[in-house]
Amino acid sequence: ACNSVGGSYVAKDGDITFSEIFSTRMFCEGSQESAFTGALEESTGYHFTSKGELILDLKLDSGTVTFK
Repeated sequence: ACNSVGGSYVAKDGDITFSEIFSTRMFCEGSQESAFTGALEESTGYHFTSKGELILDLKLDSGTVTFK
């Protein structure tokens, strides 16, 4: 979308934690940036598919996020 997002993460043995997430605050009509950053904050694990897609596992078995 139209904002920049950054932060820190720690990844080890399939576990991942994002922290200190920040974003610029321009208005972006129709943007899903808050859903994206929310998914990062709710991520607990990660793995890659055979196609090289990144899968983030969300807290409390609430689903996954796939990056193609």
